[in-house]
Amino acid sequence: MKLVTKQLKNFFIFSFLGSWIIWSMAVLKSYEIINVSISNETFKHFGSYAPSVVALILTFLYGGRKDLTYFLKRGILFKFDIKLYFYMFILVPGILVCSYFFTKIIWNINYELLLMESLLKNPLLIFIVFFYILFLGGPLGEEFGWRGFALNRLLRIYNPFTSSIVLGIIWSVWHLPLFFIKGSAQQNINFAGYVIFTTLITILITILFLKTNGSVFAAIIFHATSNLSLGLFPIFKARNKLST
Repeated sequence: MKLVTKQLKNFFIFSFLGSWIIWSMAVLKSYEIINVSISNETFKHFGSYAPSVVALILTFLYGGRKDLTYFLKRGILFKFDIKLYFYMFILVPGILVCSYFFTKIIWNINYELLLMESLLKNPLLIFIVFFYILFLGGPLGEEFGWRGFALNRLLRIYNPFTSSIVLGIIWSVWHLPLFFIKGSAQQNINFAGYVIFTTLITILITILFLKTNGSVFAAIIFHATSNLSLGLFPIFKARNKLST
């Protein structure tokens, strides 16, 4: 138990340090404290890979080449019940669509569906956007860390629900610098609401992780689908002014 706790502690410390050091450059640039030619997008992309990179390094240090090979294979573990693919691709989009119509009808909230409008004009772009999000929007850079390394160890200490709550809160706080980076998806989003949503998403990914025997591949796809869905239905970025 102490060994697992130590491994988790090291993972969280180095993941936060790696991401926050890189993202701090984008924060400083956003507030015009420094002037560098590297774009905020580049800083965001590189910073998002810290959890997976840290997880790979620690897995090798703690278990050697054998454990690292097994760890990487979980990233291509895609043979599981086909119903779980519906879970991966349909669940979050369905929740956000229902939330969109509910808030629009009940509270008459007006949304700007800019990405949705663009994709409707050229539906093939949805595949490009999906893979862009998968590789550069967080999922591939994060999920070997959050699920493959951290969740896998948290489940040895806590039950699935508690593990999800703990990881969901930590995962949310890890994103904090992005709220201060100009042009980031988190900019101008209510942090409390973001923590709640991210924790709920964490619970859903934990269920999927357990149902797929620890597939990091499934977690990556679910994460990418969730991010794309938030881009299509940005319920956290609704206009403050109700439509009339």
